[in-house]
Amino acid sequence: MRGLYRWTIAAVIMVMALSVLLVGCGHNTVAKVNGHDISRDEYITGLEQAPLPGAQGQTVEAGMAVLNQLIRDELTMELAASKKVSPTEKQINDRIADLKKRQPNLNQILKERGITPERLHKIIAVQQATFNLQTRGVTVPDKDVKEFYDTRQELFTLPKTVDGAIIMAKDKATADKAISMLKEHISVDTVARSIASKSAPQGGAPQPFSVVNGKESNLLTSCFGPSAKDVQAKILNTPEGSSTEAIQVKQGPFLIFQVTHVSPLKVLPFSDVEYGIRTQLMQQKGAAQGIDAESDLQKFRDSAKLDISIERYKKALLQKSAATGAPPTN
Repeated sequence: MRGLYRWTIAAVIMVMALSVLLVGCGHNTVAKVNGHDISRDEYITGLEQAPLPGAQGQTVEAGMAVLNQLIRDELTMELAASKKVSPTEKQINDRIADLKKRQPNLNQILKERGITPERLHKIIAVQQATFNLQTRGVTVPDKDVKEFYDTRQELFTLPKTVDGAIIMAKDKATADKAISMLKEHISVDTVARSIASKSAPQGGAPQPFSVVNGKESNLLTSCFGPSAKDVQAKILNTPEGSSTEAIQVKQGPFLIFQVTHVSPLKVLPFSDVEYGIRTQLMQQKGAAQGIDAESDLQKFRDSAKLDISIERYKKALLQKSAATGAPPTN
């Protein structure tokens, strides 16, 4: 399912973070160290000059990357307007609604990062303008969207997942003791620590694990080798709140897998994924029709009147596109 989305919450947050680095260059204090003020100007300068990975293993200043992104965003909005495909409020709101559906705690994430609803709206507007440029003149019938959903169910199926904690025992007798304690509803942490040797790392605290049906577990493979699949099957068949038998690790200690949470297999309903399917099919259709929004944007940038006030950024940001067109900071 995740493969259907070309843009994710992580990408949105990254763009937002980059886009605000150069904003708010006041003179107020952002921190104090033993009474010494660190000004906002110092803070912004540090952010501006922070190195970011660029093309061909080179680095660029964060300030130039941010400025280039802001220029690109503005040009994207202007190009969309010139092509008469500016994002509508409904399109923006639909995209935000889909984002919230896939990331239920989006508001909390944005709040923690100090990103306002207005800022989110602006970033989503640029994303929608990009999408509109990529898909101008493209439509996808409802039946095609539903057919994709019906014939590609594997993309919308969340496999069964089991989460829990691992208790390590030095021998079979100790493992049996741990299992007896678990059956008496003693907490996993207490059991693990009570049977651990004094030299056990982290006091013998249980280690978390997660097993996904149909996906090989590197942890189990490293511990059990060829029998890892059998061990995984045992874990997947263990009810929530119960534990597996003690399983020996290649002539070594015994492991007990206590299952604390089971997420059963789930097929995402059509209503939850319809938006993502439609946008993906539209982008594919646009590409098949030869719509090259990136090339259009590069040509539009070449014809734009750009003024760069930061002298050290001028050469890179005012460079005209050649065969591929993108400035070196893109």
